[in-house]
Amino acid sequence: MRKPSDLFFYTFLALIVLGLLLQLFYFAIRIKYWEIFPDEYEHYLRSNFYLKEFMFFISDGPQTYTYGSLRTNPFLYHFLFGNAMRVVDPLNLSQASVLLYLRFLNLLLALVKYYYAYLTIKLLTEDRAIKLLVMVLLTNLIMYVSLSVAISYDNLVNTMAVISFYYLLKMVNTQSEEVLQFRLSVTLFLLASLVGTLTKMTYLPLLAIQLVILCFFYRKLMLSFKAVLTSFKAIKIKTHEYVIAVAIIILLILNGGIYLRNLILYHSPLPTCGKVLGEQICRDFSGMYLRDYTLKEQNKNTPVMSFGEYLGSYFEQTLGSIVGIHAHKTLSRNSSECAKEIWIITLAILLLLFFNFKECFSNPVFNTLFFSSLAYMSVVLFHNYATYLEVRLFGIGLQGRYNFPIIVNLIIVLVYGALSGLHRFWWIKWVKWPIVFYVSYVFIRGGFYYFNKHVDPSWFN
Repeated sequence: MRKPSDLFFYTFLALIVLGLLLQLFYFAIRIKYWEIFPDEYEHYLRSNFYLKEFMFFISDGPQTYTYGSLRTNPFLYHFLFGNAMRVVDPLNLSQASVLLYLRFLNLLLALVKYYYAYLTIKLLTEDRAIKLLVMVLLTNLIMYVSLSVAISYDNLVNTMAVISFYYLLKMVNTQSEEVLQFRLSVTLFLLASLVGTLTKMTYLPLLAIQLVILCFFYRKLMLSFKAVLTSFKAIKIKTHEYVIAVAIIILLILNGGIYLRNLILYHSPLPTCGKVLGEQICRDFSGMYLRDYTLKEQNKNTPVMSFGEYLGSYFEQTLGSIVGIHAHKTLSRNSSECAKEIWIITLAILLLLFFNFKECFSNPVFNTLFFSSLAYMSVVLFHNYATYLEVRLFGIGLQGRYNFPIIVNLIIVLVYGALSGLHRFWWIKWVKWPIVFYVSYVFIRGGFYYFNKHVDPSWFN
């Protein structure tokens, strides 16, 4: 017979899942096609190249110049969704029906992402208050939720990021004698990482951070690898492992067709549009390239903010575009409008530093999540500041969604860091559940409720 606490937990969790599903279907069906979500029309058009012809690499030409150089860029999302359109092409569906179909495919990716997010929390703790609050926050960050159903390669990247971190943590946590589990974790980590790098170039710094983290567990991993090597004769390789191995080999070849070719031809894994197609073609056809070129010329004598001045504005806009929406239409929130969220984040950091520091940082899973979040956010920050120094105009390319590959890690760090050690203090542990309910209320009210209260009919189909 289940305890009342079990009933409460599973009811709460079921309500979170139900709320997530309602939001995902709402955004997929109601939000206007192409005009709201970032670059949705571009992703649809790029996917259409793969609908017309089965291929992997697209040659650059006048019909592709608008997107920069496609031949030197990852392509997996567009390849998969172009071929997904090929499946329904014989049905002669209307364009609106095809777009809805593609959004529903992204919705499926979102469910996988949230499922692995929950599995990741369970690797760190069985504390039910922490698990529930993490899921409440992840399902009420309005930009994160709404983007999950958009036709956008960010969804595949964000999903692979969550999956790869889950299997990285499994690798680190697996005992050397658990050969099958370790072997599976390694192969699935590689698979998710290669899918990520073949989807978007911004996955490369994330993978670099993950590899650096694995170096800190060098001795433990070497013991596990030795156990795997000595077990091949004793433990038969299963069919699904062969399938995963073949997929990894194919993805390695395709990644080589992008990054290795770029290194050989352009001496960089990420060559600029100008280096590949020439400055004139990029200025004539690529809107983003022309925008940056024009801003550099217009603002070359404009004074720039110091890094310290930039930092305050950066964090305000980043947070505002995560708890709000920053896309072709904007529902961003300034610091006064999300003051409660800022105080909650500040309190979580203080609790981590002054109450739960030792308990948190003695946990290798927490350390992995913490340092990966800090490292990736730093990469995004310094990249944005470098862009600002080039164009000398604040806000260009600055969006909170660029931190989404580690948003699951960050939320887990903040919630676990705030709540994990409260049980040690008799005079404060009783406030854990009131904290959970209050924070849930703030983010639920600031999420879907806030969105529906402040948007106008121009957002909807």
